[in-house]
Amino acid sequence: MLVPLLLAFLQEAEPEKASAPFGPLEVGIAADVLGLSFTEKELELMLPDVLERLREFEKLRAVPLANHVQPALLFAPLPAAMRASEREALEQPAAAGPPPERPANLEDLAYESIWTLNQLVTRKVVSCEELTRMFLARLKRLDATLHCVVTPLDERAMAQARKLDAEVAAGAAGSRGPLHGIPWVAKDLLAVKGTPTT
Repeated sequence: MLVPLLLAFLQEAEPEKASAPFGPLEVGIAADVLGLSFTEKELELMLPDVLERLREFEKLRAVPLANHVQPALLFAPLPAAMRASEREALEQPAAAGPPPERPANLEDLAYESIWTLNQLVTRKVVSCEELTRMFLARLKRLDATLHCVVTPLDERAMAQARKLDAEVAAGAAGSRGPLHGIPWVAKDLLAVKGTPTT
């Protein structure tokens, strides 16, 4: 997280010098402006990564990008050459089958599709709180082996689940989109106020 902040400052502060060599002093100045503090040794260790990232940014800037190109936040895996009729066929919803049922063991839902989970929550077959509790227990159990959790936010997740259950009860199920009430886990690089990140 620190390197992107430093890079943002370094590349915007003096764009004409982006390819000019600089050292730990300049990285330290950028850190000071951002309210960060590093030892000389830390700045030395950081410098190769900062320089490599700046070279990567220069390569990206060299790629011509027209205004009609969609941002990377939109994932559309359809081939660009596909005809409109083919695209429309793919965008049609699949024929609906019977509505999903509540399994005897909620953990059976761990690998179900978002559509299935959404249907269960929307139809009040499974509550957001139940789903969240199941996924948190599963995450805790698997973390003992995988060591995949940096900062568990169980209380926050349960509070959010109760809030979403209240929305579902008030008839607002799905108003936030298909993920309404579906628990999810974020990589620790996602900045959340009041939560440490790596």
